[in-house]
Amino acid sequence: MPLLTSIFWLLAAPFWELPPTSWSEEQLIRLLNDSPWAQTATDNGRATQRPGAPVVMYLASAAPMRLAEEELIRRRFKQRPDLLEAIADAREEYKAYLAENAGKVIVVGIPLDANALADAGENKRMEAESLLRVGKRKWKATGHFPPTPTDPVLRLIFPREIPENGKEISVEVYLPSIPGPYRNAQFPVKDLMYRGLPEL
Repeated sequence: MPLLTSIFWLLAAPFWELPPTSWSEEQLIRLLNDSPWAQTATDNGRATQRPGAPVVMYLASAAPMRLAEEELIRRRFKQRPDLLEAIADAREEYKAYLAENAGKVIVVGIPLDANALADAGENKRMEAESLLRVGKRKWKATGHFPPTPTDPVLRLIFPREIPENGKEISVEVYLPSIPGPYRNAQFPVKDLMYRGLPEL
């Protein structure tokens, strides 16, 4: 790639195309909370009582979000190498799962208190009632990684079977311990571009 073209690409690229260490704190937080891969999830009308507060859902399996999670942990705990190592060990199973299932799953991350999934029955209900939709097709969650005190993010696993003409991914979840527990968010596929390709 000619030097001039490379410079133009770097100047025109969104910040998430650049190395995570170059992101500002504001950019990092924005990527994880309000970006093509992160949406505020609202009540989907199924609540039988006063709706609860919105929560953030993000496509945790997408490359920019994986990088953002790692960078956030690195920055939060860089002064505590002992904690950083413990968190890395705790995330090892999840990262190994992602590597083994690359391109086969979509993982939806939802920041959630570590104690939110204490009820096994509610966990089963969460998996049974959480759906990923594309057009008229829908898939149930096939499993999850629970939040922990050092990594307070619920990660729901869905099959990655997005039709080629799929225009929008809609995620509907049931979240135990959250008032008005149903939430949904939409992710237009055309917006999920990373280095020229859709990234889920």
